[in-house]
Amino acid sequence: MSQPSFFVELQRRHVYKVGVAYGVAGWLLVQVATQVFPFFEVSNSAVRWVVIAVIAGFPVALALSWVFDITPQGIVRTDALAAGDAALQAAQRRSMDRRLNYVLGALLVAAGAYIAADRAGVLGPGARGGGSDKSIAVLPFENLSDDKTNAYFAEGIQDEILTRLAQIGALRVISRTSTQHFASSPDNLPEIARQLGVANILEGSVQKSGDAVHVNVQLIHAATDDHLWAQTYDRKLDNIFSVESEVAGAIAQALKAQLSGSERQALAKLPTRSAEAYDAYLRGVALSTDYDESRGYFLSLIDLFTKAVTADPDFAEAWAYLSNARTQYYFEHEHTPQQLASAKAAADAALRLQPDLPEAWLALGYYRYWGEEDYDGALEAYEHARRQTPNSAFVMELIGLVKRRQGKWEESLADLRQAAQLDPHNSEIWINIGFSQEALRRFDQAREAYGHGLEAQPGNETIIASQARSYLAQGNTEAAAAALAGIRLDPSQSRVAQAFSKLWRQQRTYAQGIAEWSKVIDAGGTLPPAEAAFAHLNRAGLEACAGQREAARADLAFVRERLESLRAAGDSGAFILLVLGPVDAALGDRAAALQMAAQGQAQVARDAFARPDATIDLALVQMYGGDAAAAVAALQSSLAEPGGITAAELKQDCRWDPLRTAPGFASLVAAEAAATKP
Repeated sequence: MSQPSFFVELQRRHVYKVGVAYGVAGWLLVQVATQVFPFFEVSNSAVRWVVIAVIAGFPVALALSWVFDITPQGIVRTDALAAGDAALQAAQRRSMDRRLNYVLGALLVAAGAYIAADRAGVLGPGARGGGSDKSIAVLPFENLSDDKTNAYFAEGIQDEILTRLAQIGALRVISRTSTQHFASSPDNLPEIARQLGVANILEGSVQKSGDAVHVNVQLIHAATDDHLWAQTYDRKLDNIFSVESEVAGAIAQALKAQLSGSERQALAKLPTRSAEAYDAYLRGVALSTDYDESRGYFLSLIDLFTKAVTADPDFAEAWAYLSNARTQYYFEHEHTPQQLASAKAAADAALRLQPDLPEAWLALGYYRYWGEEDYDGALEAYEHARRQTPNSAFVMELIGLVKRRQGKWEESLADLRQAAQLDPHNSEIWINIGFSQEALRRFDQAREAYGHGLEAQPGNETIIASQARSYLAQGNTEAAAAALAGIRLDPSQSRVAQAFSKLWRQQRTYAQGIAEWSKVIDAGGTLPPAEAAFAHLNRAGLEACAGQREAARADLAFVRERLESLRAAGDSGAFILLVLGPVDAALGDRAAALQMAAQGQAQVARDAFARPDATIDLALVQMYGGDAAAAVAALQSSLAEPGGITAAELKQDCRWDPLRTAPGFASLVAAEAAATKP
């Protein structure tokens, strides 16, 4: 008689069932230990030993199931059972099967009940990984000063505490953007904790009178309303600098979060000893949390942080913030070598003064990213900052943005999603997740992300316009028009303006678009040069579609004059070159157009996020220059890359009418139509 195979023997000895039952039971044991031990203040090392014991016991359980069987007569060796009466053996095996089935079924039911309760929130915020007992949200600090203009001081103190908490790796800290919408001392702490996925809430108030400051903070376990820790600090302005670090250290101690040596050193460092510098710095920090793309906003930031470093030239954090403000001002408004050099000098000063300062590395990353477009270098700097501030959603978002520029789309999305977990009510993070999903032609997922953004910031026009653009990419002009119905045309918001112009071109409602852009231009007065050029460029596109050639040429000539004036002032940005290419081609200067297009393409060659627009601009240059075959080839390339044009846009947009009869154009649209079908 032949011997049974090894796998048949595994089944006969119930090794499979014992393995599954042990795995489910072990998982349940670890979950229970993770949730129950903290309530009895059992050390985290005990949970680790439970996990180790469960893992170590697995092979032992399998070995025992191979050697022994459980029978109505007790535990016997499997070999002895096999040697017994065949009928008795079969009965005993059936009994064993039933027992194991009951045990396995009960364990699976228990595991299913645990998972269902967890997802339904029955277990409370501390029962999920997102709301562990070491998770915390810092609500806006209340300004109790008689002078309500001192609100900046309360905001700055809150932000500084958050910055220091983010440096503690054992904590999970929700970013300020997600907490700023809540009241300072709300009545519904459990609900707020549930929304943010945290177990603990820090409340605080600040009262500033002359040079005296009174800071009151209290740490609350939201589910039970237990006050875990509270402290009042009465300081003079020239001795307020250590409060944020003291609060962060006390919170870590209250939540039993162990600090590493480097974390203790970071918390112990005082930012400055100058009350004047600190006051200007806190004003700048408070202003920086209320982001605005206007020229005046950045100039105000630069002024405040300049005052801080003038009062204390050794104030590293202020130098870092000054560098950020100058870099963003360079990118948004003054794209000149002088502005970029000043941003670099400020970042260098921060790093020289405090080489291990996370804000200094962020400043260097900003400079490399927005200034030099050195994405590898920016990622290196951001990763350095991430190691020092593992709880910073902002750092994770920046890492995701850099990786997107590098063309690492899925890695970028993973980082952005991680940032959203740390800052779930940050609309900017959701916008960027939506941008990436839209670029990957995942339009439903993009609109889902935009929906989360609107939940965080209802009425955000950039998000609404992005939703409209996602519909236009699929050719759904009716849904796009409905989305845009509640917002106004604004040349300072490029995504809004582009969405409107795309809609009018795809709907072929030229007269309406020309009229709306004319209102903006006539009412614009002294629009900044870039915005004025943008407005005339959009009107020119609609005029060309409507057959108003002379009007279109006049607008394009205006655009060329404005953009050339910016170039003469030192602005060498890719945007200007990429716009000048199609403008020169439409005005008949094909040689200049090709030169501009080539320079623009070279500038964005390493930028996977901006490169698709450059490809479309190149197609326009070639189309206006009379090279239909090259234009079709460029569009085919654009269809294949993330963020490129879609078949629906090619089919509906009046800009491409000159190519309708070109060889390959119709087949190109038809071949790609399925990919963007609504």
